[in-house]
Amino acid sequence: MNFLFVFAYEETNISQMKVHTPPLGIGYMAAFLKQAGHSVRAVDLQVQHKQDVFDNMDGVEMVGISILTNYFEHAVDLVSELRERGFNGKIVLGGPHVTALAEESLRDSGADYACVSEGEEVMLDFAAGKPGEEIPGICWIENGEFRQNPMRAFNKPLDEYPFPAIEVFQLERYGSYNMTLVSPSTRDGIIMTSRGCPFRCDFCYRDDINKRMRMRSAENIVAEIKQLKERYGYRKYSFIDDCFNANIKQAKRICQAIIDAKLDIIFTLPNGMRADLVDDELAGLMKKAGCIGANIGVESWDEGVAEKMDKRLKKDEVINAVQLFRKHGIICTAYFIMGHYWDTKESVKRNIEAVKELGADFFQFTNFVPVPGSPAYNMLRREGLLDIKSFREYSLFGSKLLFKHPILSETDIHSSIRIANQKAAFRLRTLVVMLKRPIILWNVFRQFGQIMALTKITEFGRPPDLKMSTNKTEA
Repeated sequence: MNFLFVFAYEETNISQMKVHTPPLGIGYMAAFLKQAGHSVRAVDLQVQHKQDVFDNMDGVEMVGISILTNYFEHAVDLVSELRERGFNGKIVLGGPHVTALAEESLRDSGADYACVSEGEEVMLDFAAGKPGEEIPGICWIENGEFRQNPMRAFNKPLDEYPFPAIEVFQLERYGSYNMTLVSPSTRDGIIMTSRGCPFRCDFCYRDDINKRMRMRSAENIVAEIKQLKERYGYRKYSFIDDCFNANIKQAKRICQAIIDAKLDIIFTLPNGMRADLVDDELAGLMKKAGCIGANIGVESWDEGVAEKMDKRLKKDEVINAVQLFRKHGIICTAYFIMGHYWDTKESVKRNIEAVKELGADFFQFTNFVPVPGSPAYNMLRREGLLDIKSFREYSLFGSKLLFKHPILSETDIHSSIRIANQKAAFRLRTLVVMLKRPIILWNVFRQFGQIMALTKITEFGRPPDLKMSTNKTEA
């Protein structure tokens, strides 16, 4: 059977700067199908144009479209154009947005099926000729009624999965996941060492699939790295697990296996690690294995707000993790959410104070985005507090508040983000880190316009006063 997979994206956003990573989910589905003897093509609209989809349609029998929330409407447009151009095969939607909002996705797009499961075995069932109505994890609309099959059980060990078939992508178009810490010409090998997350943070997507963590063996991970080095010459890697150290013993096993195999790689951990699961042994092993950068999901410097978020981190745990990374020479970035539903004027001020108190090398303050499928989204939707006119409004760096905050206005939140990012950008600690690693200074210079847009500095060196508006409609 002939498949075409498309990663949905807004074509006008294709950047001159190389995008950091091919979509690994499509890579895994392609590997399963190719192993079974099927033909697979892929178009990643992060780095390609919509016309590339139509140019690759010859002989295609099924199209799979992977969707993130902010690009859902672009996927809807693509489905419509495929039909207008005469494609009569089946169209299957997938990805986290579709899993969270399956019925709405089907009704809005007119696609044939929605996959609310991991896609590898679903696509194998389609390839074997099974009708979608008989495949676990598939949804569809029948006579105006929404139908959903039972979920698929995942009992197959991840070590038995083939490595992602990244050869289906135009690899020369990709760059590094972390464009600050390495040369802009660096290309990453992308590794997922586990699936799922055992933690219950209310701002993260959560479903029955991901609540159980499934892990690959350290030996299997090392084998994939060796293959990527041999085939593509990759030396830099990004481990993109939801939480690399959710199982600290497993994280240590992976690092030790990399050390023992003498792989001579460098890697970063771009997703938020758990600060309360970092100890001196893990930080030391990470450094010896080649880790140059790790990010910590702090989210709030107010322990009461963190508790309500189900983040459940203590300040001293975060400070300890940052100090351990600094001790071992690992560059540490701290992630914070501003304007969460539980935030108050006092809590966002505490987040700003974290810049001085925490001592991380870099900080990233972004606005709260209610992700479909997350407990926070479900609560806001249930209470009628969502204010979303278009999924195009979804952005961590966007200017639109997507829900009715009980206390803070858009001006409150954006002022807080601006001030926090300004304070973080102009610190002695940040300058010292950049001078020690000149490539960071060069990359900051290259991305200066983007950084200024993020901090919105209007007068060099002087952040504006934090003025908390009481006008709820002020934009």
